[in-house]
Amino acid sequence: LQACGTREEDYMNFWRALLESGLVKKIFLTPGWERSQGATEEFEIAKRQGMEIYVLESRRELANPV
Repeated sequence: LQACGTREEDYMNFWRALLESGLVKKIFLTPGWERSQGATEEFEIAKRQGMEIYVLESRRELANPV
């Protein structure tokens, strides 16, 4: 991010605002998402917003919505 002149805080604020805008209806989380601060925040926002949440069990398979 720093190489393109974007601060991590700005990047996170952009995605947070997008998720909270109501434009996003579904999110897909990749294996290991629980270990990512950003992905866990996205998960919490998605729950609050009532989005459909899908968790990839592997790169080829989707689980049922959470």
